[in-house]
Amino acid sequence: MILDKIVKVSLGPMNIKYYESLGYNIPYDLDSRKRKRVNKKEGLFVFIKDIPLTSPVIVNVMCEDCKKERKIQYGTLAGRGNSSYLKNGETLCSNCANSRMSGEKSGAYKHGNILYPMYRNNAKRRGISFELSVSDF
Repeated sequence: MILDKIVKVSLGPMNIKYYESLGYNIPYDLDSRKRKRVNKKEGLFVFIKDIPLTSPVIVNVMCEDCKKERKIQYGTLAGRGNSSYLKNGETLCSNCANSRMSGEKSGAYKHGNILYPMYRNNAKRRGISFELSVSDF
């Protein structure tokens, strides 16, 4: 689970309009020529739900299994297509994620051989149909 509810983000030209469109007040000040500019040193405090999925903002998370706390980039947590956080909201450390995929859930246990899932995935990646059953393999 993500422990932070609000995080501080730095402001740049790419995300100022994004946060303005969400209704956040951007900290502006005036330069020496009385032009309006963004005060980048202040930053902006935003809710976690409003951060873009690929953002490099650092958030505090706790592993669901071992309860270990760590800091991680939000983009690493939520920006991956195969993320367990996007699927079911879980934040796992690498050790717990690896242990979940071992034993009965591993490809070698399911099919009796680690080569079957490797061949199947390579065929899928290359766009080749793979019609072999486990017993035929």
